[in-house]
Amino acid sequence: PVLGEDKRHFREWHYKLKANLKAVLGHSCNITKWMDIAEKDACSVKKESEQDPFPEVGVGRSEAAADIEAIMINKLQEGSEAYLILKRESDKIRAWRLIYAWYVKVSGQGLQTTMSELMYPSAATKDEENLENVEKWLDDLREATNQGMDPFNDMAGHDNNSQEARDSEIQGENGSERVR
Repeated sequence: PVLGEDKRHFREWHYKLKANLKAVLGHSCNITKWMDIAEKDACSVKKESEQDPFPEVGVGRSEAAADIEAIMINKLQEGSEAYLILKRESDKIRAWRLIYAWYVKVSGQGLQTTMSELMYPSAATKDEENLENVEKWLDDLREATNQGMDPFNDMAGHDNNSQEARDSEIQGENGSERVR
């Protein structure tokens, strides 16, 4: 099957692809190394400009880019968003990062990584960085919420899946409505 807008199969296909490449080419093959480099920050809430840049040159980069393009051209459904990303982007290693990030984002696979980054933010090393870090954290939280993550205030203090917990928060014990 091809990969198109249906994102259900990407995770399984991705795992099989990398396992098969390592089995056939060995664990030190360049294509999987370059795929790993491209995928490193793809799940992150960081904007692309804030992500660690990946090397423009390196051992086996051009061969890995050609291999990635050959695999993806044959696997992606023509006209799908991922296919269009591959066709538009001249750097096929960067195209793989964008395709991987797109599938992770639309499948919700990256929300766990995002939640972890938000729940355990990096500490400021200088006092003057505190305000900047808080503002960045709030921006990242807003972006994650826009991508479908539940706001933290809904996750704390009660079972998210319990309608009764939400109802009891709205109503007091005597049945009158409680102001939040």
